[in-house]
Amino acid sequence: MINASLLKKDFILQNKLTLQEIIKILYLKDIKKLIKYNVNNENINLFILEYSRLGGFLHMKIDEFLFKNLDYINNYFNNVLLIRFYQFSNNTITIGNLQKIDQEIINKNRNYLIVRRITGGKAVYHLPKKDLTFSVIGNTIIFRKINFNKDNILNFIHKFFNKTVKDTLTSLNIKLNDKLNNLIIEGNNKLTDEKLKKFDCFANPMSFELVYNNQKIVGSAIKIGNNKFILQANIKLYLIDNSLVNPDFINKFIEKFYINFYENLNNSLNLSYLNLNSY
Repeated sequence: MINASLLKKDFILQNKLTLQEIIKILYLKDIKKLIKYNVNNENINLFILEYSRLGGFLHMKIDEFLFKNLDYINNYFNNVLLIRFYQFSNNTITIGNLQKIDQEIINKNRNYLIVRRITGGKAVYHLPKKDLTFSVIGNTIIFRKINFNKDNILNFIHKFFNKTVKDTLTSLNIKLNDKLNNLIIEGNNKLTDEKLKKFDCFANPMSFELVYNNQKIVGSAIKIGNNKFILQANIKLYLIDNSLVNPDFINKFIEKFYINFYENLNNSLNLSYLNLNSY
């Protein structure tokens, strides 16, 4: 059984790892420095990476590096989670690991850098200072233990973090729709609607994904393998309200996200514990 208890906000904020630090630690295999930045929530070992704003190619390579090197961290810690928020410094389209792309799409998106993600799914448009992306890299066992309904583990992780985003927005006085009617495709290119729907992640909402004013505003993609996963999620802040696209709101959102993450994790663990002891 995993135990979890809420961490103090100031402790979370004071123990962030910079990208340079985590990459150096993993490259040099320096476990002593890694321990320094570990936010230990009893049996859940969380590493919070500092917000960054870099080019699309570099962001995708960093996520891939962290996912591939999680095995090294697992040699010393159980139930590991790494979470980082970031924005793109250039117009970028990230495409799914196995997604096909043709010349027409390339021609009509020449003002975008096109980069392939490690995760699956369809294309996501990233606009500088317009949206917010986060990645979660960790052990699947954490979510298998709280998935007492035995849902598909990919869907369960998607739902858990979509709920965390929704709770965070709600705590910031932004109420989202529960259902989607007559989806409005925001679309950043000139492709036909039919082809766009097949290419653009935000034209293909799942039942658990978040919408606002008939627009999908959160898209997520996931990869699972060898008892670990990486989730990459994009939040279209500018589709909610252009006034949200500012450093103050982003800092508040990130802070609230971690608080809601712990609350949701605690609630799930407590519910899982009650279910286990009801037999």
